[in-house]
Amino acid sequence: MATALASLFAVPAWLTPFHRTSTQNSDAAIDVKQPQALSVALREGTREAHRRAERAVFIGTVLQGDVELRTWARFVNMLATVYGALERALALHAGHPAIGPIHYPVELSRHTALLNDLSTITPLLDAPLTPAQLKSPAAERYAAHIENIVREGAVHLLVAHAYVRYLGDLSGGRLMGSKLRKGRVGQLLGEAGCRVGGHAGSGLEFFEFKEVEDATAFKKLYRTALDEVGQGLSDVEFASTVREADLAFQLNTDMFEELGSTV
Repeated sequence: MATALASLFAVPAWLTPFHRTSTQNSDAAIDVKQPQALSVALREGTREAHRRAERAVFIGTVLQGDVELRTWARFVNMLATVYGALERALALHAGHPAIGPIHYPVELSRHTALLNDLSTITPLLDAPLTPAQLKSPAAERYAAHIENIVREGAVHLLVAHAYVRYLGDLSGGRLMGSKLRKGRVGQLLGEAGCRVGGHAGSGLEFFEFKEVEDATAFKKLYRTALDEVGQGLSDVEFASTVREADLAFQLNTDMFEELGSTV
């Protein structure tokens, strides 16, 4: 199943390892030329991080269709925290030259869909999620990191998070949605009368991109937009954006691992 989410290649030698926070790496010390289009550099520069993410226990359970509705509700809540921070930041800086070309709020925004899913799923749980169960240190760290990017003025790094989340949602996310609909979560939603095909109230709206008619064509358009952004970045910004995407995968993996013992 892992290969359905990503092909596996080595990280290019021209990329330096990324550490846990963007502030731990001094961009002033980086002198990297741009040998590739940004979309290609992002894809190849995150191969190993992508592999680590897809090996998470939580992801395996989702792809097998065995995740519990309660665990899925917790993950939806985590994603709502992250997307809330990301989409606020993207909207705030939509006029920035690195953000404008990749900002497609109508087509891509997920925060509202996640809140709708929570509203649908929560009443179906055998008991309400407690504040302790809803609290997610991993999601809070992820959201805080995005907010810190904005505070530090490194707006171009938001591109990395948009790339990892939105293109992931349109690719491997579609597979996850299909497995959930056919698995335990979809069964419970269907038994509760939810229209699991992705309509309002389905409980799985997160996976439905109603304004994207052709996902393949849209992903191609988005990669072209990424390449346009890359052409406007300095060598330092280009390299830091690729490293930031590597970190974005790790931040997602941290969320998966937080749920790993509860699936």
